[in-house]
Amino acid sequence: LVQVTGTRLWGGRAGDAAALVLLATPLYMLVGQLNLLDMGVTFFLTAALCAFLLAQCNGAGEAENRRWMIGVWISVSLGFLQKGLVAGAVPVLALVTYSAIQRDWGVWRRLHLGMGVAIFVVLCAPWVIALGWRNIEYASFFIIHEHFTRFLTTEHQRVEPWWFFVAVFGAGALPWSLAMLAAGWRSIAERGRGRFDVSAALAVWALVVVVFFSLSGSKLAPYIMPAVPPLALLLGREMDRGLSARGQAVLLGLAAALVLLLLASKPLVLLLVPAGLKKTFYGEVSNWVTAGGVCASLGVLGATWLWRKGRGIQGCMSISMGLYLCWMVVMGGANLMADLRGVPGAQAKMAPRIAAGEPFYCVGTYLHSLSFELGRTCRLVEYRGELQFQFETDRGSEPLGMDAFAREWSERRGGVALVFKQVMPKLEALGVQTRILAEYPEFLIVEHP
Repeated sequence: LVQVTGTRLWGGRAGDAAALVLLATPLYMLVGQLNLLDMGVTFFLTAALCAFLLAQCNGAGEAENRRWMIGVWISVSLGFLQKGLVAGAVPVLALVTYSAIQRDWGVWRRLHLGMGVAIFVVLCAPWVIALGWRNIEYASFFIIHEHFTRFLTTEHQRVEPWWFFVAVFGAGALPWSLAMLAAGWRSIAERGRGRFDVSAALAVWALVVVVFFSLSGSKLAPYIMPAVPPLALLLGREMDRGLSARGQAVLLGLAAALVLLLLASKPLVLLLVPAGLKKTFYGEVSNWVTAGGVCASLGVLGATWLWRKGRGIQGCMSISMGLYLCWMVVMGGANLMADLRGVPGAQAKMAPRIAAGEPFYCVGTYLHSLSFELGRTCRLVEYRGELQFQFETDRGSEPLGMDAFAREWSERRGGVALVFKQVMPKLEALGVQTRILAEYPEFLIVEHP
């Protein structure tokens, strides 16, 4: 999407550079490997933004405008199905803000609102109606709690300072952070009023995303993802035009600092992580990070040589390719994280020890996959998490408290439990006796002694 849009707007080199910047942005690439709704909604929002730019840019005729606006409305609708009202809130707020600072109100006449509402209703209404018909309580939970309560309150305990997303972007977009911000600032400062300005629209979109989520009472790093593609497009255009000598020096310095940090990952783990299973696993992952740092260093060295030859955009692309290979190598070690963050092999250890009618407990935690692997429901102890809605609508499924679990564990004289390590002192204080079947960095599997 980014490459095609950049190419259509400013030419092939700008599109290629923008795509490579996005590929080499660590936060974007690494979060993109996680099973989260945020990257799905980022894709649909980026599709909506790109289609909107092509629909409104100078030279787009009526037929082309209509065709691209159909793409905008389809993308927004699919974004709603992915993660709700945020898929509509971000574009609307961005458009209002852009129109206000640009004084370009004519863009509203080219939105095809009637057609857009029809597309949204056709794609989204069946799901909303089916959801309300099947489970009206969840429909209310989805609309009220997951949108307004999450945004306006701190109920989810994801409280961060107002500058949280600025810090996340500054570190997560290295080495491009400053160059992206500079490109965005120039786009606003040099905008032409009274007409559609693609660069200003991109900068406003990124700014709205950061401000909107900074105002939320619930903050998580992946929320900022929709701000990255527009800034990558702006930086791709800047690279095509040619970075200044100062811009090249800053970019090279940040890239070199990032490379040094990657190469130092192994010593940092040995120095900072306490002895134990976590240190062992982090040490293994750091080997992959170091290998990635070697790839990134080749890109930086290539950029240094190319810039000395006066080949500016090729130097930028060298950094991009080196970092892209770096993040792919780093992700090559991601499977090691299964041992660090999960309980691989737990099913084989637990299943033989759970007789018919015996309970399976999750104490202080809940791993969704484990219930499916064992083919039975787990009895939760001192854990609610994102299952809070179920407990509010079905009081019979309330989790056990620690005292109740201690009594039940003692009376039954059987059963197996997955225990979050941090709650073990509570169990020991209550006199709960266990025998460890398996130990992981964050969890224990125990049975009755």
